[in-house]
Amino acid sequence: MRRLALLGAVVAAVALPTAAVATTPTPITITVLADFSGPVPEGTFAATAPLCSRGTFVSEPIAGGGGPVASAFTGLQHFSCDDASGTFTIQFHPQVHPPDFIDHGPWAALGGTGAYDGLRGSGDFTLLGFTSPTTAVATFTGEVHFN
Repeated sequence: MRRLALLGAVVAAVALPTAAVATTPTPITITVLADFSGPVPEGTFAATAPLCSRGTFVSEPIAGGGGPVASAFTGLQHFSCDDASGTFTIQFHPQVHPPDFIDHGPWAALGGTGAYDGLRGSGDFTLLGFTSPTTAVATFTGEVHFN
């Protein structure tokens, strides 16, 4: 009888779904150096932990438009870590409008591969400025956690 009760407890423990435990949100900053000379922006990045410290990224425009005074678009940035720890993707929605005419808007982490599987988070994107006619610096600031 004892074996039967133990077997029942083991089966119940395995059969019952377990809730995914999310990690505590961690503040992060990703600084990108974007090259706009090609068909899509791409470049390098530096990031704070728990993300990898350095890597490359490529942008994927999804939708957007604008007029002579304001514009907005939605895009993805696919980040690949130099240390081979994995990749992660951020969806962002930069908007440009008066009075400051600075690209900025929200972003959300959509997960990734390797160490970044289950990556979630959100924050603010800001284009800091152009360092040349085709190169710009931007930041993603916010918080991330893992599900």
